[in-house]
Amino acid sequence: IGLAASGLVLFFLCMNFVAQVTFVGVTASRLTEHTFSPAHILGLERWRQNVGHNVQYYDRVSDKSLVAKVCSLDNSLPVEISDNKAALVEAINSYLPTGDIVGVAFSGPALCIVAVLCWSLRVLAELHDIFEMFMSLRSIPWEGRSCVQPSADGSMVHFAAICTPRRVWIVFILLVRITICAALWIYGTLFLIHYSIEPADLVLNAVALEIVMNVDEGFFVLAPHTVKALFDKLAPLPRPPRITWKGLDCASLVLSVSMVAWLALHIHQFIIPQAVRVAAAKSTLCDGDLDFIYAVDPFFFVYSANTGSIRTNETVEVFRQAIMELMYPDTVMTRNLSSTLSGSFGTAVQAVGENVANLQLRPSLSAEESLAMLQLMNWEVSGCSDMFNSAVLITMQEVAKAF
Repeated sequence: IGLAASGLVLFFLCMNFVAQVTFVGVTASRLTEHTFSPAHILGLERWRQNVGHNVQYYDRVSDKSLVAKVCSLDNSLPVEISDNKAALVEAINSYLPTGDIVGVAFSGPALCIVAVLCWSLRVLAELHDIFEMFMSLRSIPWEGRSCVQPSADGSMVHFAAICTPRRVWIVFILLVRITICAALWIYGTLFLIHYSIEPADLVLNAVALEIVMNVDEGFFVLAPHTVKALFDKLAPLPRPPRITWKGLDCASLVLSVSMVAWLALHIHQFIIPQAVRVAAAKSTLCDGDLDFIYAVDPFFFVYSANTGSIRTNETVEVFRQAIMELMYPDTVMTRNLSSTLSGSFGTAVQAVGENVANLQLRPSLSAEESLAMLQLMNWEVSGCSDMFNSAVLITMQEVAKAF
């Protein structure tokens, strides 16, 4: 095939090994760690203690703690605080099996088992090809010089003999292939199990492993025409007789047992413990009492309060409608009520729509004046009755809280 073509093929061979070894190295060092390690679960517990129930992140509108909104997958979560936690809870819910048989069959662990099975079959097919190459190499005569002879009709060529240096070179390449294939099998399986619990990621990761395994076929597309023509004309390599028992050959038995043992090992040692850790992470985040908040004073005394029972749906709807009217003022009517209230309280009040009132109050109002003004507003602006009709709101500070 020529010296230049042989040099290019050797270069592609080295590039193939470098690509696969690089993938193995990166995967082994960075992509096979437990996503839900004990340290990660402890971090979730610390987040719930320090942030999830903290009054600083309490939602006054829905009357929920932050962790309650995270576990209920509330779409109104503050992205800068807990968006990653909500995504984590969603991923956990999609990964863990439900109680029925269908939920178990179509759960994340089941998909992970299928992905590991497909990857193992692909690796075993590669190992089978290497084994067949070894056996065929043994059946080709040893000579001092390699020889390729044409068939009787001239349409095919076959190896009549292979010299010792070439035979050693072929064995070396096959041993390297076995080593890389074994490393890909080990770390690729751990990569599938540990890197992500998202079902879509499991499928994509399995496809990525298949691409890495087939890098050599991509390089063969770039091979010179003389090399491709030789492969097209090359007759199948001779194969020594197989040892069979009632139709079952040794290679098929060994590969089948290897696949079952590999799958059973990783289900018991990795996939089931992974599911247990994922369930522990969800329990850490979302089990127990979610409906309380707390605050800490400078002396580290803890003050707590229950949530989830103060706001009503009507109150929340009024609030949201008010904010919508502020966001889109052109779609609502504007009424000026300053003439109604300014004389009595020095107050400028502008009602926007049916649910919003802009207040500019002088800071010297007493509690009695504030309550009287609220009663007057309740009479003038009917849409605000749900917000202001409360005996608790007797100071302007509490009015601000209501808004």
